[in-house]
Amino acid sequence: MEKRLSIVDSVNISSIKDGSVVEIGDSFTIRLYSKALAVQREQELFLENEGSFHYPIFYRHIPSPIITERVFMARNNECPKIEVNKVSIFGVSTSTVFQIGSTNTIQSEARVKHIRHLIKDRDTSQEVEANNNHS
Repeated sequence: MEKRLSIVDSVNISSIKDGSVVEIGDSFTIRLYSKALAVQREQELFLENEGSFHYPIFYRHIPSPIITERVFMARNNECPKIEVNKVSIFGVSTSTVFQIGSTNTIQSEARVKHIRHLIKDRDTSQEVEANNNHS
């Protein structure tokens, strides 16, 4: 890998979370992994034993692509450095990387199970809400 110098005057990142990395400098390999349950409900209800990661999405094998073509690449870096004045990022989240520098390999995996609990009968949900307000 041809080396280049990265020059950044300032970086402003508001939020970094959920298996994410901010890397300043060069690295050989970066591996990121995140798993999450995203539960959305129309009515607040919290069960005691929630949060199981036993759904198939969390343990199913993800095959790597098999590359059969040969790729030839030629670079002409006329300048030995990359200069940036300012980088502003709102959020780095869920197995992502922000890097100033170079890396040989990045592997990133994010597995999210979305669950929606919707109320089937609107009239019944209004009765439940009214009864809860009187308790």
